[in-house]
Amino acid sequence: MFNTDDLMNIAPSSASFRNLTTLNVGYCKSMINLATASTSKTMVHLMELKVVHCEMIEEIVSTDGDSTEHDHVIIFNKLKRLELNNLPKLNSFCSNNYTFNFPLLEQVTVNRCGRMKIFCSGGLTTPKLRGILFQDEQQWEGNLNDTIASQLREWVGGHLEEGRGFQNVESLEVVKDAFCSKAILANQMHLLNKLRKITVRACESVQVIFDLEGLSAEDGHAWLLPQLNELHLINLPILSQLCNKAPRGILDFNKLKVLKIKNCTRLEYVFTCSMASCIFNLQEIHLKNCEMLEAIIKEEEAKDSGTSDLEFPSMNKISIRECPSFKSFISRLTREHKQGMEDPGIHFCQKVFPNLKALSLDIKSILSILPTSFFPEVEELMLRYSSAITKSDLLHMLSRSPKLDQLMVRDSSLQELFKFGALDNDLEEVTTLPQIRTLDLINLDGLKRIWWPNSQQHASLFQSLQTLYVTCCGNLINLASGSTSFQNLTTLQVFECNQLVNLITSSVAKSMVQLETLTIRSCKMLVEIVADRNDGTSEEIVFTKVMKLELADLQSLRSFSLGHSTFEFPCLEKVLLRNCPNMTVFCPGNISTPVLEYLWMHTATLNKYTRKWSAFKV
Repeated sequence: MFNTDDLMNIAPSSASFRNLTTLNVGYCKSMINLATASTSKTMVHLMELKVVHCEMIEEIVSTDGDSTEHDHVIIFNKLKRLELNNLPKLNSFCSNNYTFNFPLLEQVTVNRCGRMKIFCSGGLTTPKLRGILFQDEQQWEGNLNDTIASQLREWVGGHLEEGRGFQNVESLEVVKDAFCSKAILANQMHLLNKLRKITVRACESVQVIFDLEGLSAEDGHAWLLPQLNELHLINLPILSQLCNKAPRGILDFNKLKVLKIKNCTRLEYVFTCSMASCIFNLQEIHLKNCEMLEAIIKEEEAKDSGTSDLEFPSMNKISIRECPSFKSFISRLTREHKQGMEDPGIHFCQKVFPNLKALSLDIKSILSILPTSFFPEVEELMLRYSSAITKSDLLHMLSRSPKLDQLMVRDSSLQELFKFGALDNDLEEVTTLPQIRTLDLINLDGLKRIWWPNSQQHASLFQSLQTLYVTCCGNLINLASGSTSFQNLTTLQVFECNQLVNLITSSVAKSMVQLETLTIRSCKMLVEIVADRNDGTSEEIVFTKVMKLELADLQSLRSFSLGHSTFEFPCLEKVLLRNCPNMTVFCPGNISTPVLEYLWMHTATLNKYTRKWSAFKV
């Protein structure tokens, strides 16, 4: 069976091949597996099986839903010869937990199956097999699975050593290598001078990424990997270090800009000082779920390897998440601190990361770095934390980021966010608070208030706020108190806040003189957007610059405002309404929309709204 481009397997599960003795398949470009388990069980007379040049095939035998223990045994009673050749995506003979018996199998040939790490995952019996033919050489490691695994390592290593096609490789991915403790071997690096990206993922035995043993600049091994731009290390459970030797002069990391490390549970630090000094153009570090990680930089004991000259002038983004052991950016106190200088970490962070623009931290990271960090250039800050952090901690974090422009707080159980009333002493010690322009609050299930009622201290912090985005804050009672002013707010978006009954008071609405876009979606209990004064007094509320209004999936919404205030929208051009079944009128009071051009409503309720919204000029 050859050159059948559309064939995905040879037959459906119901097919039977009880008299088949020879099966040769080749050049089937779309074939993913050869046959199902049910079909394979019928091949009781098969003596020879050959599969070659099928570029998409991932396994020979696939599952078809068999469930009983008896059905999970597949016996090829008469198979003597098996050949698998040039199958670049073949992972194994069968990836499911079947038991295979080959009572007569004597000859196995495997060539150019670069992803095949084992023969099969389940039980395997081959009583007559004494070796496999691998590139014209007979090899045997005692059983078929171990032999396949050992020859895979030799095949990959041999191709790298011979340099077959690797000189022009720009991206290298090392995946699911269960045997090698070093991801990139010393004798391979000279072949990878054009490599721009390295990914090492799901390698159970990798302890070191770059093996530098036996290499030295004096012997000609200088400035290797000169084009490396990105390094991604993912799911490496016993990784302990990036290099097993100081890389200065050997590795050229001048172009390395992005480092991402995820799920490396034994890694205690990212760089030594000597290694960090070679990576001065690094721009981004992303660290996630590294259970034993204590620091980004480990200060070495040697007297000449301190941090005094260390600097990352290009570093603009650091993200640290779910690293419960994290203590500081550097593992040991600086010499100045040993001599008694107060708060040396502030000077360290300012010097080592002078241009850091974006910082993302979780609860453990925040509490660790708060006492010893200062971020004079940080503009974007994302905090993920639980109720363990105090409002005072948050205040000090903000005070140490004077240029902060964007703040995101997410995934927390805090009930109050900016309650500064009890922090008078702390506020007196703070000389500068940043003027935040963008505030994102996401998935804060316990949050009831953003600002505490009648509190004025937050005014300086948010007087420049331009964008407010609130989503999935299920217990939020109101968006802002009567004393809150949003005089510079241009965009307000509120999604899935199901305890909100009204969004803002009339006094807050009056302060929104710069608001241009208002979007409210999926707030189940929301009855009105603007709540009138309690004394029943009607007011004139002007949204001077609002151009677009969207109200969607608001099951309880009855009106934009239930009071009798007058609303003016001199710039309103577009109104979008969707799935607001209880909204019968925009507002009871007068409304002015002189330039409204576009009114979109859900088609199911179009007739209902066009009769009752006569106040709109369309």
